[in-house]
Amino acid sequence: GTTMTADIVRFGPRVAIGRFFYVGAEVDVGTLSGADGSPTTALGRDGATSPSSTPGAETMTPGIGGGTYAAAKAVAGARLFLGPFSGSVELATGVRDYVLHDAVDRPLGGSFGGAYEAHARVDLWATPKLSIGAVANTDLADKNDFSVGVVLGVHFRRYDGARH
Repeated sequence: GTTMTADIVRFGPRVAIGRFFYVGAEVDVGTLSGADGSPTTALGRDGATSPSSTPGAETMTPGIGGGTYAAAKAVAGARLFLGPFSGSVELATGVRDYVLHDAVDRPLGGSFGGAYEAHARVDLWATPKLSIGAVANTDLADKNDFSVGVVLGVHFRRYDGARH
């Protein structure tokens, strides 16, 4: 199968609605890299993975070399505080686009379509306007599509207005 890694920057403003709930948006932009562990054509009869002069030998198609990724989503979530920590759960929906290329930069295709995700997040509030945390995301349509990341939050209101 194919395993992809991504280097993504996310800009995600949120607006508090009351003490526990919020809405917002996310814009993700980044690059993809990956390795395709399985060939798209069979190995040659001689077991070679490169061109061979042996009659009947086939070659492997180059694997995924990388690509680009972009997404725009609307987000709704809920957050609870416990001391200097907060925990959040979110649902996000929007669109995502990615384009893949092989190791020699030939196009392999891509996809543009809907994005439906669930997020879980834990933050440590270093100051009332600065948090550091971790987030885990999963695609609701494809459970094998998940990501984890580190989050730096800069907040305009103290504790996003959730504390007094």
